[in-house]
Amino acid sequence: MDTWPLRRNTAHPILQSLLDVRAELGRGATREVYVEALATEFRARRVAFEREVPTDLWYRGQLLAARPTVAFVVEHGSPLDVVASERLVAADEAATLHHLRARGGGHGLVVNFGAPRLQVRRVHASAVLSGDALAPRGVGAAGA
Repeated sequence: MDTWPLRRNTAHPILQSLLDVRAELGRGATREVYVEALATEFRARRVAFEREVPTDLWYRGQLLAARPTVAFVVEHGSPLDVVASERLVAADEAATLHHLRARGGGHGLVVNFGAPRLQVRRVHASAVLSGDALAPRGVGAAGA
């Protein structure tokens, strides 16, 4: 079984944490509530993490003051962002995508607790924002 983006020994505790938070809180809470609950679950399961991690963004050689954050960076540097909306849209995945590109690649997760069913979406650094979803570079993106 591919446990991407996490190592086999840490994927299960993280995924179980997501499921347990959703089971306990259901839909309708704010992003902040889900983030706090996940932090509690990660600590209980001894999952290494950092919270609200900012991303350095550069534009034409200058570091921008605006720094998007991802809710967590978990085991071995994988970003995990939390959303609490009816459905995921490209903008929900943008912070994760920027974080991945700033660190030079890799994969991350965007988790939506607000949808009728828990949504977990894998984001790859090579994706581009295209309409309502992320697509691999060159697919559905003008000028890619």
